Amino acid sequence: MTSQQQPSRPLREVKPDILSIDGHQFHINYGVPQHITDRLLGLLDEDERVRYEDIPDDLKEYEILPSSQETEASERRSGPSAANSSGGT
Repeated sequence: MTSQQQPSRPLREVKPDILSIDGHQFHINYGVPQHITDRLLGLLDEDERVRYEDIPDDLKEYEILPSSQETEASERRSGPSAANSSGGT
């Protein structure tokens, strides 16, 4: 034998962390409130061809943006105190 065979273990379920809607990607599950994830997933349940324009603005806050825009969106979600505590002015 060249290697020991590991005992077979079932894989645990892993939830997705990104959802794509109309060419835009959104954070879901990990670090996102469950009600936000549920609403984003619900948009696809209602209509698989949902358009970006149909997504409510409060859900667009979870869109994955280029890094500079992502920092700004994160600060908007967590409030001004988060920016101040990280050394921002």
